[in-house]
Amino acid sequence: GMQKMMEAHQNEWWSTMSSMQVIFRQAADSLFAQGKLDADQRHNYFMSVTERENIHGILTADSNHRHTLAFLRQLEGISLENWRTARNFIDMSGPEVDREAQRLMDDLRDRKIPERLRASSIIRYSQPWVDPSGIHLDTHKGN
Repeated sequence: GMQKMMEAHQNEWWSTMSSMQVIFRQAADSLFAQGKLDADQRHNYFMSVTERENIHGILTADSNHRHTLAFLRQLEGISLENWRTARNFIDMSGPEVDREAQRLMDDLRDRKIPERLRASSIIRYSQPWVDPSGIHLDTHKGN
């Protein structure tokens, strides 16, 4: 009853959000091409929520080296078969990987965060993807 209705509404929202995102990104690209947006303003429409949180919490924070640890997880073997689960771990646009947001996250992880934090403040680890749940406690314990 209620659970199915919630899932239906959630799926409808993801579909609507995906369509809106495409429209906003097309508009941002057009405005950028016309010189009405700069690169940073355009970037605002392509970044993920996670990237935005990291920019405000790490990259632009004062004295971040004194109060920040970054745990950078790399998912191994992620499957898009169950894309509704995958979207909880990576940026998706419907059943497809959002390549632009993923590229921006990779840049954040591989370049921007290491430029702002000391190496001793960055912990990197890999996590195997376990279908259908994505991450399973048994494979996560050792990390």
